Amino acid sequence: SFLWNNTEEFQNLGTISNHQDLQFFDSEANSINDSGVIVGSSDKLINTEQEGFAQRAFIWDSVNQMQDLNDLIDPSSGWVLREARSINSHGQIVGWGTKDQSCRAFLLTPIS
Repeated sequence: SFLWNNTEEFQNLGTISNHQDLQFFDSEANSINDSGVIVGSSDKLINTEQEGFAQRAFIWDSVNQMQDLNDLIDPSSGWVLREARSINSHGQIVGWGTKDQSCRAFLLTPIS
């Protein structure tokens, strides 16, 4: 993923750095809000027929860089957030993920 900045240059946003010892190779930005916060997904190929690839939703800002959204939710929720599709000016994020082995939509609302 890249961000076009005011100096007319592309800024590489990178990938999720290390999620459960998986090195992610690709990222896709889907949305940016008025504060410059970006959401999207990052991918890692896995060499199994069942998995195929690991996809995780991310949030990026200039201070924290790219973070796995799964690291910011309650791990006991049962959710795996796969792709963040949009973020609004209030920081609410919509996307899709899996819970109980089913694809579902999600809405995240910041608590702080």
